[in-house]
Amino acid sequence: MLLFWLQTSTGLVWPMAGWLHTLLIIGLGPITAIPLLLFARAAQTLKLATLGMLQFIAPTLQLLVAVLVLHEPVSGHRWLAFALVWISLALLTWDALAHQPRLANGKTDRLDAHTHTT
Repeated sequence: MLLFWLQTSTGLVWPMAGWLHTLLIIGLGPITAIPLLLFARAAQTLKLATLGMLQFIAPTLQLLVAVLVLHEPVSGHRWLAFALVWISLALLTWDALAHQPRLANGKTDRLDAHTHTT
């Protein structure tokens, strides 16, 4: 219904653009899905702590590209929020490392899902 309404009111470009344009739009599905599937497969092999850190690094890199390369304006409130998120992450990491159990040989006792057996 929505597509019919758009076609009659504002006009859709996609059905009228020709077969090459239609094939390109159809091809965008696999082009989008393949990297997501590869990420999902790779994420299964990572520790959750590593994956969690990647979830902070990706938006940070996007912000840096937007500001430094694309010269997007960022308000002071957004910089403050950005700083608070990273300060919180630093405190959380420090706390986790400070409270990590130590073995007699000085190494940390980490549970690794790939090597730990129950």
